[in-house]
Amino acid sequence: MEMLKILLKNYVNVMKKFYDYKGRAGRLEFWGFFLINWFVIRALIALSVWQDAFSYLLPIYGIMLIVTFAALLARRLHDTGRSAFWLLGILLSFVMASSYVRPLPVIISSILSLIAVISVFYIVILCFCPSAKENKYGPTIAETKRDKITIYACMGLYLILLSYTFWGTYNTFKNLEANSDRAIVPLVVETHTPPDNK
Repeated sequence: MEMLKILLKNYVNVMKKFYDYKGRAGRLEFWGFFLINWFVIRALIALSVWQDAFSYLLPIYGIMLIVTFAALLARRLHDTGRSAFWLLGILLSFVMASSYVRPLPVIISSILSLIAVISVFYIVILCFCPSAKENKYGPTIAETKRDKITIYACMGLYLILLSYTFWGTYNTFKNLEANSDRAIVPLVVETHTPPDNK
């Protein structure tokens, strides 16, 4: 119960600092936010399905989440001693995703793909790194033994939930594809030609 209170308090603090790109964010702040956020999104989806009146909440929260996540990731990069410059990797990933709608030249597309993959991979690796020593972004964030247990519990649970989400999405698309491949039996209408009276 104490862990849940810590995670909820941490989630509220992160949402309040949606504009802060200058400080540092430790692993507990980062992973705790991700875990609670997963349940918040599921709750909003359930509300949208239950009542259409709540359907506008999910897009509004999505916009808030993009801004908040960018600030959180910048602070997390600062905590490991890296610049928030690596956030451009995510932006390039969106550019690459949009290029499927409107294709870019091959050379530009290849360069953007390489930079995006390297940047996103680099960011993912940094999500698991412990706090660095004191740097220009602020003092180090100490992790107690309980903090570390909470961090690893959040990591494990979030990755399990994320895998469950991806598996459910995969099965949904697979079922849609199977249904679309079903043979459509054409409706044959027999017509009778009237006999020739000649």
